[in-house]
Amino acid sequence: PANYRKVVRAFLFDCVAGGPRYADITRIKEDWVDDGILRYIPQKSKRAKNKVIEVPLSKMAMELFKDAAEEKPAGARLFNDYTPQYFNRKLQEVATMLEIKQTLHYHVARHTFGTIFFERTKDLLATKEMMGHDHISSTEIYTHFNREKMREKMSAMDDIVDEDN
Repeated sequence: PANYRKVVRAFLFDCVAGGPRYADITRIKEDWVDDGILRYIPQKSKRAKNKVIEVPLSKMAMELFKDAAEEKPAGARLFNDYTPQYFNRKLQEVATMLEIKQTLHYHVARHTFGTIFFERTKDLLATKEMMGHDHISSTEIYTHFNREKMREKMSAMDDIVDEDN
């Protein structure tokens, strides 16, 4: 059904387009993207009133964006079809149909973007900026710090001093 398609499209767009918050994705219009870059002022940002988030969109994000734009009249919001409650209920129905065990809700898409982007780039500052965080500590949750990995990485320091000299 069309409602499932719209919910999945919005969820996937969020997973690959910087993880905008629900309040922001539901305001996105076609003219917010120029030359492949999504630009918006986050609704949640209270301290930096004119803080502009700029997210270069991936190929997949552009495809999802264009698909949504084709279904809407010019100037319309592209991803505001449903209330957060309805969206989350439909998303969970899709998860159940696909036998996904995890409880899905909109914010999972934001976490998915943050985690995958950081894992692939190892760039905490870029992750912070694209997600619109004011503090790096908000972004650190997406690093999934692992003590075992820390031990492995410290082995890079083992040969810093040559014992023979």
